[in-house]
Amino acid sequence: SAGCAITDIGECPSPVLFFSAFHLKQFGAVITASHNPAEYTGFKFVEPNGLSFLNQYEEMKQIYESGRFAAGKGGVKEANGYTPYREFLRKNIRLSPKKKVTVAVECLYASGAVIIPRLYEELGLNVIPLHAIPMPDFNKQRPEPKGENLKELGSIIVAKGADFGVALDGDCDRSVIVDDRGRELNGSISSAIFIKKILPQQPQQRRNVVITVDCNSELKQLAEGFGGKLVWSDVGHSFIGKAVHDSNAAYGG
Repeated sequence: SAGCAITDIGECPSPVLFFSAFHLKQFGAVITASHNPAEYTGFKFVEPNGLSFLNQYEEMKQIYESGRFAAGKGGVKEANGYTPYREFLRKNIRLSPKKKVTVAVECLYASGAVIIPRLYEELGLNVIPLHAIPMPDFNKQRPEPKGENLKELGSIIVAKGADFGVALDGDCDRSVIVDDRGRELNGSISSAIFIKKILPQQPQQRRNVVITVDCNSELKQLAEGFGGKLVWSDVGHSFIGKAVHDSNAAYGG
């Protein structure tokens, strides 16, 4: 009714929407309340460059409160969001041919269950899925990857001999890594692992690293040891994404 041309990519995790907005050069919106309980709902909006809205939410609020909306004749078409996303990852992720990695995936009955086990398998991983059935009420649980919600994942990793595990929040824009002994890795430890792996592979002019202010300050020394520069960010996917974009960072977390 506002005259927008809509591209419907169906039910998917937020990262597929972020990528699709960038890939199609369109604004994007996903209906989600992230890791909040099922009785909540909301929207996340994305720019055509793949970055989440930040200051635009205040402008949207003002438009809503004014009641002055655009009018026009729009339309809807369907598109495949999954395949281009998978192919992009295939081109950018190199797995060792020497050993097939086994990963346990905790989907918490949320959006990760829609594609993540299938995606990981098609990327060449052995996958042990947990709670990989999307349910509107998240099976009466909160899709928050921490505490009690990680216990079963840790036990499965040890029992099945998985190399590691990943637990995903409600809309899949946040993950927690669990090691091969069933131990949760906090954000600082996870970032340290990624920095050590990613920075040596980058050209010298692209070794910036974005880290949130709640992470260990020793990551600054680690990044600088690989010729990188650490950029501090506020906590949250939107802030991290913008900082990565603005600083042309090789990693953000």
